[in-house]
Amino acid sequence: MRKNAREDAFRLLFEQNVNPEEAAEKLTRYFETAKEEQKAEEPFYVNRPSEQDRTYTRVVVEGVQKHLAEIDALIQENLKDWEMDRVSKISIAVLRLSIYEILHMEDIPAEVSASEAVAIAKKYDSPSAGSFVNGVLGNIIRNQ
Repeated sequence: MRKNAREDAFRLLFEQNVNPEEAAEKLTRYFETAKEEQKAEEPFYVNRPSEQDRTYTRVVVEGVQKHLAEIDALIQENLKDWEMDRVSKISIAVLRLSIYEILHMEDIPAEVSASEAVAIAKKYDSPSAGSFVNGVLGNIIRNQ
């Protein structure tokens, strides 16, 4: 299920934002060695990633990095009276993930991506983060 892979991608993007050195190691481990038995040892993974999950996650994580300047510019343009350095790192990771999907993954409807982003923000940040993420993504979707 893509929902779990999306959550894994979010966690990897968050890690890249917080600790780039560890993120590279986790990304390598995710792609090369994420196996069923690691689930118990490594709580980092939301699911036992299938090959399809790993493909999706690779595309998203690498795509966000490739288009980071474009994505961050869109975030900044759509913040109301905020600067990006005031936004939680969790919300930034969620926004980057969803904006990449909206702009570059035609098989994912923008509304689905936004809805999933709100759910992740609420789960890992706060209910108000979900509203914040929804507002930013709604502006981006309307202005596309």
